[in-house]
Amino acid sequence: MSVLSYCGSKFTIRIVEKEGLKVEKDALEAIRDSIDFALNHLGIDGHLFVTVVGTEAFRMSDNPEDKALGIYHSSIQHIAICGAIENLEPFDGSRENWLEELKITAVHEVIHYWQELQGNLTESEESEVKCIQITAQICDAMEEGRG
Repeated sequence: MSVLSYCGSKFTIRIVEKEGLKVEKDALEAIRDSIDFALNHLGIDGHLFVTVVGTEAFRMSDNPEDKALGIYHSSIQHIAICGAIENLEPFDGSRENWLEELKITAVHEVIHYWQELQGNLTESEESEVKCIQITAQICDAMEEGRG
Protein backbone atom coordinates (compact mmCIF):
# COMPACT_ATOMS: atom_id res chain seq x y z
CA MET A 1 0.00 0.00 0.00
CA SER A 2 1.32 3.46 -0.84
CA VAL A 3 -0.31 6.71 0.20
CA LEU A 4 0.69 10.28 -0.60
CA SER A 5 0.84 11.94 2.79
CA TYR A 6 2.16 15.45 2.20
CA CYS A 7 3.01 17.49 -0.83
CA GLY A 8 4.48 20.92 -0.29
CA SER A 9 6.56 23.31 -2.32
CA LYS A 10 9.89 21.89 -1.09
CA PHE A 11 9.21 18.20 -0.49
CA THR A 12 6.77 15.36 -1.01
CA ILE A 13 6.28 12.54 1.48
CA ARG A 14 4.95 9.18 0.42
CA ILE A 15 4.12 6.44 2.92
CA VAL A 16 4.87 2.86 1.97
CA GLU A 17 3.52 0.07 4.15
CA LYS A 18 3.09 -3.64 3.73
CA GLU A 19 1.34 -6.06 5.99
CA GLY A 20 2.63 -5.81 9.52
CA LEU A 21 4.21 -2.63 10.79
CA LYS A 22 2.46 0.65 10.06
CA VAL A 23 3.95 4.12 9.90
CA GLU A 24 3.19 5.79 13.22
CA LYS A 25 1.39 9.15 13.09
CA ASP A 26 3.75 10.82 15.57
CA ALA A 27 6.74 9.46 13.65
CA LEU A 28 5.41 10.88 10.39
CA GLU A 29 4.85 14.27 12.04
CA ALA A 30 8.35 14.27 13.57
CA ILE A 31 9.92 13.41 10.21
CA ARG A 32 7.81 15.95 8.29
CA ASP A 33 8.45 18.79 10.74
CA SER A 34 12.19 18.07 10.90
CA ILE A 35 12.56 17.99 7.13
CA ASP A 36 10.57 21.20 6.77
CA PHE A 37 12.69 22.95 9.41
CA ALA A 38 16.00 21.78 7.92
CA LEU A 39 15.06 22.76 4.35
CA ASN A 40 13.97 26.22 5.48
CA HIS A 41 16.98 26.64 7.78
CA LEU A 42 19.35 25.84 4.91
CA GLY A 43 17.40 27.92 2.39
CA ILE A 44 17.00 25.01 -0.02
CA ASP A 45 14.72 25.78 -2.95
CA GLY A 46 14.73 22.40 -4.74
CA HIS A 47 12.16 19.65 -4.31
CA LEU A 48 13.03 16.60 -2.22
CA PHE A 49 11.20 13.28 -2.40
CA VAL A 50 10.80 11.41 0.88
CA THR A 51 9.50 7.91 1.46
CA VAL A 52 8.51 6.94 4.99
CA VAL A 53 8.53 3.16 5.22
CA GLY A 54 6.61 0.93 7.60
CA THR A 55 9.71 -0.80 8.92
CA GLU A 56 12.03 -0.44 11.92
CA ALA A 57 15.38 -0.28 10.12
CA PHE A 58 17.02 -0.64 6.72
CA ARG A 59 19.67 -3.34 6.35
CA MET A 60 22.78 -1.74 4.90
CA SER A 61 24.75 -4.91 4.11
CA ASP A 62 24.71 -8.67 4.54
CA ASN A 63 25.58 -8.08 8.19
CA PRO A 64 22.24 -8.07 10.09
CA GLU A 65 23.71 -5.62 12.63
CA ASP A 66 24.46 -3.04 9.91
CA LYS A 67 21.22 -1.05 10.04
CA ALA A 68 20.08 2.54 9.52
CA LEU A 69 16.94 4.57 10.17
CA GLY A 70 17.46 6.66 7.04
CA ILE A 71 19.11 6.64 3.64
CA TYR A 72 19.84 9.43 1.14
CA HIS A 73 19.83 8.33 -2.49
CA SER A 74 22.17 10.72 -4.26
CA SER A 75 21.50 11.95 -7.78
CA ILE A 76 17.77 11.29 -7.46
CA GLN A 77 17.18 13.64 -4.51
CA HIS A 78 15.35 11.05 -2.43
CA ILE A 79 15.35 10.17 1.25
CA ALA A 80 13.94 7.01 2.77
CA ILE A 81 13.23 6.94 6.51
CA CYS A 82 11.83 4.22 8.76
CA GLY A 83 8.59 5.22 10.43
CA ALA A 84 7.46 2.15 12.36
CA ILE A 85 8.55 0.60 15.62
CA GLU A 86 7.93 -2.67 17.34
CA ASN A 87 10.92 -2.95 19.66
CA LEU A 88 11.95 0.15 21.64
CA GLU A 89 14.88 -1.62 23.36
CA PRO A 90 17.54 0.00 21.11
CA PHE A 91 16.15 3.37 22.27
CA ASP A 92 16.31 2.58 26.00
CA GLY A 93 12.67 1.52 25.86
CA SER A 94 11.59 5.10 25.24
CA ARG A 95 9.26 6.21 22.47
CA GLU A 96 10.52 9.78 22.95
CA ASN A 97 14.10 8.62 22.33
CA TRP A 98 12.96 6.85 19.16
CA LEU A 99 11.14 9.97 17.90
CA GLU A 100 14.22 12.07 18.67
CA GLU A 101 16.37 9.67 16.64
CA LEU A 102 13.91 9.97 13.73
CA LYS A 103 14.21 13.77 13.86
CA ILE A 104 17.99 13.60 13.88
CA THR A 105 17.95 11.07 11.04
CA ALA A 106 15.60 13.22 8.93
CA VAL A 107 17.80 16.30 9.39
CA HIS A 108 20.95 14.26 8.72
CA GLU A 109 19.59 12.99 5.40
CA VAL A 110 18.49 16.53 4.40
CA ILE A 111 22.09 17.64 5.04
CA HIS A 112 23.29 15.00 2.57
CA TYR A 113 20.81 16.40 0.04
CA TRP A 114 22.12 19.92 0.71
CA GLN A 115 25.73 18.68 0.39
CA GLU A 116 24.89 17.22 -3.00
CA LEU A 117 23.27 20.47 -4.13
CA GLN A 118 26.43 22.31 -3.02
CA GLY A 119 28.67 19.82 -4.84
CA ASN A 120 30.18 18.68 -1.52
CA LEU A 121 28.68 15.21 -1.09
CA THR A 122 31.41 12.60 -1.13
CA GLU A 123 32.01 9.19 0.40
CA SER A 124 34.75 10.67 2.58
CA GLU A 125 34.84 10.60 6.35
CA GLU A 126 35.30 14.38 6.26
CA SER A 127 31.99 14.81 4.41
CA GLU A 128 30.20 12.64 6.99
CA VAL A 129 31.79 14.47 9.92
CA LYS A 130 30.67 17.81 8.45
CA CYS A 131 27.17 16.40 7.99
CA ILE A 132 27.05 15.29 11.63
CA GLN A 133 28.20 18.73 12.82
CA ILE A 134 25.60 20.59 10.74
CA THR A 135 22.92 18.11 11.81
CA ALA A 136 23.68 18.88 15.47
CA GLN A 137 23.52 22.64 14.83
CA ILE A 138 20.17 22.38 13.04
CA CYS A 139 18.70 20.04 15.66
CA ASP A 140 19.78 22.49 18.38
CA ALA A 141 18.15 25.37 16.48
CA MET A 142 15.01 23.29 15.98
CA GLU A 143 14.84 22.48 19.69
CA GLU A 144 15.30 26.16 20.57
CA GLY A 145 12.66 27.16 18.02
CA ARG A 146 15.05 29.23 15.91
CA GLY A 147 14.58 29.37 12.13
